[in-house]
Amino acid sequence: MENHSGFEISCHGGTGAIDATPVNGIPPYTFAWTGSNSYSATTEDISGPAGTYICLVTDSVGDTISKHIILHQPAALTATLIPSDFNGFSISIHGNDDGEINTEVGGGATPYSYAWSNSATASSIKDLTVGSYSVTITDQNGCTINKNTTITEPTSLSITSLTVSHTISCNKGKDGEAQYIILLNEQNKELRKQIEQIKK
Repeated sequence: MENHSGFEISCHGGTGAIDATPVNGIPPYTFAWTGSNSYSATTEDISGPAGTYICLVTDSVGDTISKHIILHQPAALTATLIPSDFNGFSISIHGNDDGEINTEVGGGATPYSYAWSNSATASSIKDLTVGSYSVTITDQNGCTINKNTTITEPTSLSITSLTVSHTISCNKGKDGEAQYIILLNEQNKELRKQIEQIKK
């Protein structure tokens, strides 16, 4: 049987091979395999999914021997991508490049390797701008999983209204008043700030 980082089956849900090699007795031999899920076969060598298998070998004079074999498989390879979080956005301020994506990987066979859409090869990536990112994660046995996520940003700072509440009394005077509202769309909340008494 093959060994894939301690497992007879390389990837979860795959198949493994069992080679039967009779020793002694008088050939020819016959083989009777049984296994999980009503598995049966009469060939010398078999392949099948994870589970328990029993092989009964009979030689030409009727002598028999049986062997009990278990094919093990790794747990399913899983991955979660976790973008940075600035109150609901992946980037702190519109236009910044401070986004990050971290990974949480389980199952399969360690260690893991990473191939990101931006050519990075680390388990996490930083200094990201808004956009979509994907990664292919490969375990020690060559099993892979693909994941993708999006880096988001708040909308840009905008002035929603501007009104003059008191006109200037004379040319180049400084006794005018203006009132306006600035809408700050940063960090997943809309902050309205009233600014008054702006001297011109």
